[in-house]
Amino acid sequence: MSPQLRSTLDQGIFPTTKQRRQLIQVLYDYMLQFGRYPSRFHYEQVAQQLIKEYPCLAQNNIPSAKPYDYWKLKISDKFRNERKSMGNLVDEERRRKVRKVSHQPELEGEDHGSIMMHIKWMQDESTKKTPDWKKVKALMEITFHERRGDITNKMMVQDIKEKYPFLFSITEIHNEFERITGVAGVTTITKNLRPFVEGILHFPYKDKHAENFIKTTFANKLTEAVTMEKAEGTYMYNEDGVEAV
Repeated sequence: MSPQLRSTLDQGIFPTTKQRRQLIQVLYDYMLQFGRYPSRFHYEQVAQQLIKEYPCLAQNNIPSAKPYDYWKLKISDKFRNERKSMGNLVDEERRRKVRKVSHQPELEGEDHGSIMMHIKWMQDESTKKTPDWKKVKALMEITFHERRGDITNKMMVQDIKEKYPFLFSITEIHNEFERITGVAGVTTITKNLRPFVEGILHFPYKDKHAENFIKTTFANKLTEAVTMEKAEGTYMYNEDGVEAV
């Protein structure tokens, strides 16, 4: 954000048309971390946080729209226009990612028979109280091609769960995310959750039981993810919760 724009907002002055375009560009650059197709949830959260941070943006002289809807629409329009300007490049990028995930080459030294043996071993191992997680991870890597084929061919969820029971464990959910995207799952999840922590913990829930359940579950899962990050050496925040430089 330019010093001039920041000064305008800090003084509580509603930005000019040119400054609003600059602000939308800043928000667009920030939201690219969620990809070129952010979810409605991302649009809503960014618009809410923007007005909360700079109340002057909620002034009534916004043309023909409620402030919250105005900013959400402007951000959404920016993404749509940028995707149009890139045209075939974005479409080809999406197709390339799908091909990469859906058609992984089979590993050298493995055939269908050995893959089925690995899957059977993991099914048996899943019944043990203390599975061999190191071997599980190795075999989940080896059976990735078979698993992606089953999923892209729309195998029923229950059948997938029976065939690959470890896929539904917390550890392997994170590992599978990394296999598919090439990005550390735990790091990405905790980083993307952080902008919404305050909203989740301070939302005015009407049902007290639901409030306690949601807050407790969220806190436990976030703590679990952070613990895994620290164990993997990928935790990016200091003791005050500030992202390390």
